[in-house]
Order: sequence, then structure tokens, then C-alpha cells
Amino acid sequence: MDAREAQVLRANGIRVILSSLHDFVIQLEPEPEYIRKNYSLVDDGTDNVLRYIDEFSSEVDEFLNHGLRILVHCAQGVSRSVALVTGYLMKKRRMSFQESYSFIQKVYPPANMADNFRDQLIIYGDSLDWDVSLNTQKHRLYRAKNHIEIKSPNLVPYQTNPKERYLCRKCRQSLFLDIHMVPSPNTNYLIECMRWMNVEFSEGPICCPKCQLKIGHYNWSGSEENSFDGPVFIITKSKVDEMPLTSRHFGDSFPLTRF
Repeated sequence: MDAREAQVLRANGIRVILSSLHDFVIQLEPEPEYIRKNYSLVDDGTDNVLRYIDEFSSEVDEFLNHGLRILVHCAQGVSRSVALVTGYLMKKRRMSFQESYSFIQKVYPPANMADNFRDQLIIYGDSLDWDVSLNTQKHRLYRAKNHIEIKSPNLVPYQTNPKERYLCRKCRQSLFLDIHMVPSPNTNYLIECMRWMNVEFSEGPICCPKCQLKIGHYNWSGSEENSFDGPVFIITKSKVDEMPLTSRHFGDSFPLTRF
């Protein structure tokens, strides 16, 4: 209701209205007086608030840096808008979910976000280090652990420049890059799950996609010898060769991670 009342907005010095509504826009008169944006979220237990946290946080900072006061709201003012502001505080102050949410509940008792937003923000702070970039290794390993596949891997650029590629020693098929390797004390290579791998069972061999030479093994339950929390994909070091990566080797046809 406050977002509709120009008199209330003026009385509180509000110049920016950030809504979190699904396919609905608040109409104000006179309109040019306000900066308005909607972050479309559905409060039905299925939507993902993390897709907006970076954008929302950057815009809030920009408005505040210009001395503008902001109203953040949703339909009831208890879930979607609270989730966005909780995510902002987590990112801005490097706070845990509980620290941020407890602070908001203290100053705004009606706050009561949906369980799915709560779970996503806990992961955002605890597992992803306040970073929602799709193609960091931390995200890829998290998605592999939880079997969350991305639909368009070709559209996700790598943030780290690869320098080495690894080939099947028998047929010279390119298999993975240095940025796909996971730190491990094992003498063999622990890597991410690649799209060419046929790893549909709980555990089994990893074979070259071209010549079918067995080059390693995988286990979705993890490995005690590697002390790794998540599925492991181990390549036998003697089965692959390391070569410098050149521009002609790196493109859409190069192997991509599955998750």
C-alpha cells in the first residue's frame, strides 16, 4: 500500500522503489518523480532468489551512494523483499545467513521468508562464499555434488584462463583442462565431471570417449583416500599427456564440465 501512496513516499524521502512481484507493476502518480524496478519472483516455494542478488546489491549500492532512500517491497512484505535484503547484507557485510536474517528480524519483526529462499541463502553464504557466478569451480563442484546440470554450458565463460590441456595417451583425444583439476594429495588427477563421461552408475570406470581406453574411475559417494566431500572423478596420470593450450584448441568443441 505504501508503494502506491506518493504522499507517504514523499513524507519518508523515498526516491527509489524496488519491487519483488510476479508480472505486476506498481503505478504511481506522478511517475517521473521515482526510480522504479521490479525483480520478478514467485513466492510459491520453487523460485530462486540468488539469480537477483548480485544485480540487486549493485543497484542498491549505487542508489545509496547517490544519497537516495529506497523502499524495498513485495506483496506482503515478509518473504521476497526480505530475502533480497538479507542477500544484500550477506554480500555487502560478508555476513552469514543467520547473522543477516536475525538482524533484519530484530529491526523488522514481520520478516518471515519462505523456506526455499532461506535454504538458497544459507548455501549462498556457507557453500558459495557470497558468489553466484555460474562458472567458478566452487559452484561447479557444488552442482556436481547435488546433480544440478546447467542447460547451456557453452554460454558460461570461464573466469580463469586455462594454460594446459590433457590428452588420451593412446588416441590423443582432448579430455580436460588444468582449470578442471581439483586440488588433491593423490598422485593421480582428481578432476570435475566432464560432459563426455559416461558415469550413470554409483561407481565405475572412466573411459576415453574416442578409443574407449580405461583412463580412470569414478565414485559418486566420494573417496576416503582423497578426503574429498563429494563425488570423485580420478584420472590415472600414466594414461594422459599434458600439453600447452593454444588458441586453436580452445573453443566450443573443447570438453566442458557436465555441471
